[in-house]
Amino acid sequence: MTMKLEKDVDRVPRALREVWAWKDSIYQDVKHLPPREALHAIIEMGKKAAIEMGFPPVEGAQPKPAGVAESRERYSADKP
Repeated sequence: MTMKLEKDVDRVPRALREVWAWKDSIYQDVKHLPPREALHAIIEMGKKAAIEMGFPPVEGAQPKPAGVAESRERYSADKP
């Protein structure tokens, strides 16, 4: 059975294996935290990584409403 699993891993793209390793690394960093604190820590790590990669910091930014792909309608909590 182990041989089959090792052969299957060879078929997984390298990029996907890197994503799995990245996700596991983040999990290991926050697994001891309560969910709310873990999410906050992950968001802060993301902000730090973005700044290190040259993206300008965005403080207090509010998300824009998501548009419906097929029309110009907007999602809203107020609409039924």
